[in-house]
Amino acid sequence: MIGVLLDVGDELYDGTSHKVTLIDSICVPNKRGGLAMKSPNRQPFSAESAESNAAQDIEIMRELDQRPPRSAKLVACIDFGSGPGGGDYRTYLLSTDRGRSGWSLWLMVSDYDTGKQIYCEAASGSPCRGYSAKYAAEQLLTKVLEDERDIGWADPPPWGVMEAGLLDADDIERIGTTVFAEDAL
Repeated sequence: MIGVLLDVGDELYDGTSHKVTLIDSICVPNKRGGLAMKSPNRQPFSAESAESNAAQDIEIMRELDQRPPRSAKLVACIDFGSGPGGGDYRTYLLSTDRGRSGWSLWLMVSDYDTGKQIYCEAASGSPCRGYSAKYAAEQLLTKVLEDERDIGWADPPPWGVMEAGLLDADDIERIGTTVFAEDAL
């Protein structure tokens, strides 16, 4: 097994005037014969739902008057079920905080009274460093849907992905299967 340990803060000059800062990682063989980066000192990712039930109450969302940063990335726009009155469309966005120490999952819905988009923070997670945006989006969306399942606010799949972002239809289907697995209930 070949491994390379790179320490946080080590600096390497690439032969030019460019300085490269290395991160704490180990390069180890994977099952396919390639190499994978591992971080032995990485903190585990922790996801938490927002404290209020704002994500399910348009009135509370209006009062909170929250808005994600403009740099927020689209996670996915999901139709959680169509009915005679229309679908349950939710758009999720992902952002980091100003210090890049944590992630925020934002819910964007349409205010039925005004037609305007309204937002609220649905979940947060940390740390930010060492985790990809896609991984954070999967973990935070899973947490939100588990909590909504537990209080009866989310129905099991099938769900439709109206617009893919960091997560595509396969990712959303996998999350739905995991959240609503027989043993999860």
